[in-house]
Amino acid sequence: MLIRNENRPGYKKTKVGWIPDDWECVPFATVFDLKMDSLEPMPSVKYREIGVRSHGKGIFHKPPVTGESLGDKRVFHCQPGALVFNIVFAWEQAVAVLSENERGFIASHRFPMFQGRKNQASEAYYLLFFKTRRGKEQLTIASPGGAGRNKTLGQADLDVLPVPCPPFPEQIAIAEMLACWDKAIQTLELKIKKKRLVKQGLMQKLLSSRTRLPGFVKPWKDVRLGNILSIGNGKDYKHLAKGTVPVFGTGGLMTYVNDKLHSGETVFIGRKGTINKPFYFNGDFWTVDTLFFTHKFKNVLPKFVFFLFQRINWEKHSEASGVPSLSKTVILKLKAHIPPLEEQRAIAKVLSAADGEIEALERKLALFKDQKKYLLNNLVTGTIRLPQFENSLP
Repeated sequence: MLIRNENRPGYKKTKVGWIPDDWECVPFATVFDLKMDSLEPMPSVKYREIGVRSHGKGIFHKPPVTGESLGDKRVFHCQPGALVFNIVFAWEQAVAVLSENERGFIASHRFPMFQGRKNQASEAYYLLFFKTRRGKEQLTIASPGGAGRNKTLGQADLDVLPVPCPPFPEQIAIAEMLACWDKAIQTLELKIKKKRLVKQGLMQKLLSSRTRLPGFVKPWKDVRLGNILSIGNGKDYKHLAKGTVPVFGTGGLMTYVNDKLHSGETVFIGRKGTINKPFYFNGDFWTVDTLFFTHKFKNVLPKFVFFLFQRINWEKHSEASGVPSLSKTVILKLKAHIPPLEEQRAIAKVLSAADGEIEALERKLALFKDQKKYLLNNLVTGTIRLPQFENSLP
């Protein structure tokens, strides 16, 4: 089991917060060495630089450039395995660990690289630490600036920055534990991607009548959407009755409510901006001015309309050159290939089952991400301990 430190038994207060008694609080420079191997670019040779994204989102590769175009810019060989910072955005957690994918790449002086001292500091552990809330606070301390001056990570400030230093085996164990969560998250994300591709294939076949479900032979009809459904929308907030308040619409959009309550199955689609993400809802809802909603269905099932809307590229029907926008007129004039009701119901059932599988995986993914976030902010800072290190507590 994981051990909490709710009453602080076996913990001490340090410059970096409460940490276990067997951990140390040390200046960054006592466990990391700067590793900057300078490079003299050759004019005709092409080089690729790295960049570091904020919010712990990792490394990106810049387009190739010639040595001549680098001019007098100071550049350095990338060191795979090194902890690297973007000094301008370090306070936004622009920190990463270089991998073998960066071997042969270069970095400017804005990306200092550090190697942990043998058996003292794991780059993987400290990357995790700087991704925590506490780590972000420390990077902000080491990045003076603001009020018209860019916050920039200072080498001297980083050198003396207090950081927690667990025993090296515990650093490794913590990094491996969270790597397991990362792997599980990546596996789930891949499964979801594959399931979505399967669903997309089913939609292409079943909603075009290219593939018919067993037992269905009656012909499909081409009809205008305006002949099988109506489109509604809420009022602009300026025209609402006094006392109405802003709420989150069903689609997670900030909007304002009308004074009319609707009920039943409907399909929502955005009027401006996000118009390519229709969603289905069954229940009571307030009309909102940022969304269209379908109603008064005639010989068509709302759930079938939902899948039909998913297959339409709505941006092709946008009436604006800037922010994508739809109008009722455009929607109602569109033609659709519609099967008889029973076949609609069967198709909707198949596609709903596919959605159910995806939603189950997405719930599991959200749970894993929450678990990882909890472990990141508590395990890495020593708030909770791994079972094999329980005996370190008094």
